[in-house]
Amino acid sequence: MKRAIDETYNVEIPRIENIVSQSLNECSDQIRQLNTLIYHLENPEGHGIQERVYGTKKQEYKNRLQSLHQCIKEKYKKNEKEILLRQISTKL
Repeated sequence: MKRAIDETYNVEIPRIENIVSQSLNECSDQIRQLNTLIYHLENPEGHGIQERVYGTKKQEYKNRLQSLHQCIKEKYKKNEKEILLRQISTKL
């Protein structure tokens, strides 16, 4: 029992954490771009965004957010398969 617990905590959890971390890093450029856009939209006057352009920037925000969601979903699906395949192979 102790061996199974040790293997789970010392091997599987760090492995899964590494997989998730790598996949979020693959989406990190999108996260940075989205954060910058949010920062500008929160204070449009301070960033020289004119009222007529604000709607375009807001739509850009929605598009970037949707793109980020898609990136995270794709990485989740990829990781889910990778994690499950490892679990199945260790049980065999």
